[in-house]
Amino acid sequence: MLQSNAQSGGEYTVEVSSNEDIGPTSLSYGGKSNIVITLKGIGQTRTISLNYDGSMFTVGAGVTLILDNNIILQGRRTGNSNPLVRVISGGTLVMNAGSLITGNSGGGVGVLKGGTFTMNGGEISGNTTDFGGGVNVSGTFTMNGGEISSNTASRSGGGVYVVSGSTFIMDSGKISGNSASNGVGGVLIDGTFTMNGGEISGNTYGGAYVGRISTMNGVISGIFTMNGGVISGNNASLSYGGGVWVYGIFTMNGGVISGNTASYDGGGVYVSYGTFTMSGGEISGNKAFSGSGGGVYGDTFTMSGGSISGNTASYDGGGVCVSYFTKTGGGTIYGYTAGDSKSNVVKEFGVVQSNSGHAVYVSYDKHRETTAGPTVNLNSAIAGAAGGWE
Repeated sequence: MLQSNAQSGGEYTVEVSSNEDIGPTSLSYGGKSNIVITLKGIGQTRTISLNYDGSMFTVGAGVTLILDNNIILQGRRTGNSNPLVRVISGGTLVMNAGSLITGNSGGGVGVLKGGTFTMNGGEISGNTTDFGGGVNVSGTFTMNGGEISSNTASRSGGGVYVVSGSTFIMDSGKISGNSASNGVGGVLIDGTFTMNGGEISGNTYGGAYVGRISTMNGVISGIFTMNGGVISGNNASLSYGGGVWVYGIFTMNGGVISGNTASYDGGGVYVSYGTFTMSGGEISGNKAFSGSGGGVYGDTFTMSGGSISGNTASYDGGGVCVSYFTKTGGGTIYGYTAGDSKSNVVKEFGVVQSNSGHAVYVSYDKHRETTAGPTVNLNSAIAGAAGGWE
C-alpha cells in the first residue's frame, strides 16, 4: 500500500496486531521526501521476524522510520551478514521506549554515510557481527536514552562501532555488558565522540576506544570530549585503558570514570600519541593490575580541576603516570595515607611500594602551580624534574 500511495510529507502509522514473518523490505518511495512511518504493536508486544537473509528494513532517502511501543524486530541468529535495520544516506531511524532490535547475526543497526540514527529509548541486544554488534555507524548517531547491551563483535566494537569521520553524541542511555573477541567490547570510535551523560559499563575488553590513524601522513586524530556521564566497571583483559583508551585528544570537563580495570597500563584512562586535559570530573577506584597509571596513563596531561583518587597500580603512578605533567589551578590528586580510601597507591603483590609516585609519576617533565593547596601530597615537588610525587 505505501509503495504505491505514499506522498511527500505524509505521516503513516503501521499497527501490528499479531506476530508476523516478513522478508527484507525497502522503505524507499521514488524520490518522494519527508515521509514518516511509525511502527508499533497493538494490545501487547508484537514480534516481527525476518524469514530470510537480508536487512528487515532498509530506510531510504527522505524516509524516517520510527520504532515505537510494543514492537520487537527479530533477526536471524546465523548466516545473515546484513544489519537488521539499514539506514542509507538521507534516511533516518528513530527508536523510542518499548522497541527492541535483537537476535541478528549481521548486527542490529547499520547506518551508512549520510544516514541518521536517534535512539530515545528501547533496546538493542543479543546481536553479533564483525564490527559493531549492536550499532555500526558511518553517519550520525545520537543516543538520548535506551540501552545497547549483550551484543558481541567477532573483531571489535561489541556495542557500538563508529567509522572514521562519523559522529557519536551520547546524552543519556546505557551501553553495557557487550563484548568483543579481538578488540573493544563497549564503544569503538574512529572519529569524534561527545559524552554529555549516560553510562558505559560492564563491557569486556574495555569501555571506550577513541582514535583514528591517517594512512596518508600517520596523524592520529581521535577526539573524545566528556562533559558528563559515567564510565565504570569495564575490564580491558590483556590490554590497556580499562575505562577509556584514546589515540588523540581527550578533554574531560565532567563525569565519572570509576571501577575499571586493565591488565596493563591505564586502569581508568590510557592516552597515547596525544593529550589529556582535565578540568572537572572524577577518576577513582580504577586498577592497572600489571602496569602503571592506575587512574591515568599517557603522554601529556594537564589538570586544572576534578579529582583523582583511590586508584591502584602495580608499578609507577598509582593515580597518574605520564611523560609530561602540568597542573594549573584547582583539582585534587591524592597521595598515599594508610587506611585512607581516597589514597592513590602503588602496590605490587599486595605490598605498598616506595618512591614510585603514589599520586603522580612523571617520566620527563612536571610543573605545578605555586600553591598546592589541597591538590596533592607533594613530598618531592621539584618543578621541572622527573620522578614521583607521593
